[in-house]
Amino acid sequence: MLLVTTISTIVSVYFSGYLSDIFGRLRTLAAACIAISASLFLYGWLDKVGIGLIVASLLLGFGWGLTHTLGPIVLTRLVSADERVRFFTQLSIFVMAAFGLSPVLASFLEKSGYSVRDAFYVTAALCVVSAILFFLLDGSVKAHAINPRTEAPSRITLATLSGVLTSRALLPVIMVCIGASVFAGINNF
Repeated sequence: MLLVTTISTIVSVYFSGYLSDIFGRLRTLAAACIAISASLFLYGWLDKVGIGLIVASLLLGFGWGLTHTLGPIVLTRLVSADERVRFFTQLSIFVMAAFGLSPVLASFLEKSGYSVRDAFYVTAALCVVSAILFFLLDGSVKAHAINPRTEAPSRITLATLSGVLTSRALLPVIMVCIGASVFAGINNF
């Protein structure tokens, strides 16, 4: 199922600009949180391998692709260029903390008499809370943006993608892909 999630993530990263141009970045982030929530609910609820697990994996990849693409973009509107390193580091720390604390939450719930399924349900509920926060903060983020101008279109065309892959940016893109692969591999153990 990791392959399904990976493919879904890559496809959603490509189309994240299209979706955010249509719905807005924070609303798209909220939808991504809802997709992750639905996937976690399905992972907790399903008893066997089948189409439901494929749907859960597709939803997870869709949500991951959008949150990991659009989160930093939204952050760039709220912090100045000289503060970005610090705030991107904090964003990364919170993401890593969430991955690291999920097993701790599951262990705590199991020791309290709950099941691993309940850990999925609790995490799914927290994702819904995140979605609600993104919906509620849409106006505030626009009001506090450093540059209050209308957001530039985010769509990625095949020509743009080809331009990036034939430029000096290819090496950082490869580094991010390798880092993501290592990160995903570590999280599976």
